[in-house]
Amino acid sequence: PLFEKAARLCVGTLAREVMQAGLTQANTVQPEAVKTMAKILLPQYRFNTLKLDQPLFVGTGDADRDVRPEGQQLLVREACNAGTTIEAHVYKGESHSGAWLVSQKDALSFAHKVMTDEPIVSTCPAKSTTSP
Repeated sequence: PLFEKAARLCVGTLAREVMQAGLTQANTVQPEAVKTMAKILLPQYRFNTLKLDQPLFVGTGDADRDVRPEGQQLLVREACNAGTTIEAHVYKGESHSGAWLVSQKDALSFAHKVMTDEPIVSTCPAKSTTSP
């Protein structure tokens, strides 16, 4: 019933009703559904023109279920290809919150470098200069 209401409810009301019903990703979404949704949704979230003047830090937990790692890696690849300097880290076994916690040392180091005009070493792969 909440799925049917989702098209009409404000997000806050929907979130409250979902919590009151005790619905979680674990008890409502089957693993295959997540893979199917990723195939459908990821192409809509393209970043191939994300050329930032300032460097970007990205910390990803490879066990993140809140913000899919595939989407975060897509952002990194496409922003790199667009020319953005990115320092990206993948934290093995970490969830969304876990990655945030363990990334603090790297993120603070990155922020210090940016604020003191120290160079950021990009983790973007070198662009190929030859055609396939």
